[in-house]
Amino acid sequence: MKAIIHAGLLFIALTLVSVGPAASGVFEIEVTSASRQECVLALPRPFVLAGQNRGREQRPDRPEVSLPCAEAVTLYRQAAALGDRVAQNNLGVIYEEGHGTAQDYQEATNWYRKAAEQGDAVAQANLGFMYFYGRGVAQNFILAHMWASLAAAAGDARGSCLRDVVAQMMPLSDIAAAQKLAEEWKPRRPG
Repeated sequence: MKAIIHAGLLFIALTLVSVGPAASGVFEIEVTSASRQECVLALPRPFVLAGQNRGREQRPDRPEVSLPCAEAVTLYRQAAALGDRVAQNNLGVIYEEGHGTAQDYQEATNWYRKAAEQGDAVAQANLGFMYFYGRGVAQNFILAHMWASLAAAAGDARGSCLRDVVAQMMPLSDIAAAQKLAEEWKPRRPG
């Protein structure tokens, strides 16, 4: 699951890889709802947050833990530092919306770009929207179309919609330039 904003709520998921000499595996952390101050995370049983379960259990395999979004930002930063593209995209959403941190379009764009360059379709669509609206970057319909096209090619419906909308606002020569950039694009490895 990727980051989605719906009716003012933030729905995000990430994979946090445990590192170090006792690396024990992968933990999936799903944020099931959020306000600007509080995030509710559904955690798998083996994951313990600060030695306690501060939430209620909705599913036996997924107890919910409520914590300040600022703490969720810390978890995402840890995963993003490991190159996790979903966590990077989620940080972009957090900075774009101002959940648990100050709203910062430039920081959001930087995180979307890191994930988009690794091939994350949701991040590609998000980055396309940032270029379309000129948030954190100069407005650029060619790059908006390029990123939206990449997202659409990976099956992202928002990317497809954005690509079609921005294409109606562009001359044919700019559409051709955007399509060429999309065709030449290659994903990067994290790091």
